[in-house]
Amino acid sequence: MASKVYAVREGRRTGIFNSWKECEQQVKGYSGAEYKSFKTFDEAGEYLNYSNELLCEKEEDNSNSTIMTYNDTMIAYVDGSYDDSIRQFGSGIVILFNGEEKTFSIRGTDESLIDMRNVAGEIKGAEKAMQYAVDNNVNRLIIYYDYEGIEKWCIRAWSARKEGTKKYRDFYDEVSKKVNIQFVKVKAHSGDKYNEEADKLAKESLGM
Repeated sequence: MASKVYAVREGRRTGIFNSWKECEQQVKGYSGAEYKSFKTFDEAGEYLNYSNELLCEKEEDNSNSTIMTYNDTMIAYVDGSYDDSIRQFGSGIVILFNGEEKTFSIRGTDESLIDMRNVAGEIKGAEKAMQYAVDNNVNRLIIYYDYEGIEKWCIRAWSARKEGTKKYRDFYDEVSKKVNIQFVKVKAHSGDKYNEEADKLAKESLGM
């Protein structure tokens, strides 16, 4: 095991990294970066608000970044898009679970959300991820998003004043009785592999 691990709480990509080089790629030049080194994965997990009892598994992607995932945790990246010409929104979802990647590309016309444009797609993407977690009996779900309302409506940091955001908050309330849901903000268009993939899937749902 490496002598140190690095936890990035705010950066191009968040998570636990095995080397300073990998950590540096996420935080160097990133405004407001938050990161810290630790001797153990458990300490790093506590810093990121992950639960201590979860076992870590290393996941490597083609960009050479290394993040830590957990064997009873599902990770979801969500994003949204909108096409004004057809008045429809799209949702892109990337699910990472049990060593597999699953993707979803969904078109929507929910009138209670449509005026929120691409945010509507991101909301529906988050709902899809939550439902997928319930359907697969997942203990913990970590949702990576780029529009801050995805988290703030759920935790009541923002008031849900519209019908669509109230439905979203209520949906979260029900799912959170069964699944431990955490949120992680990703800076939009920052080169994060899975965030970019979710963005592409959202656009593809609308034929863009």
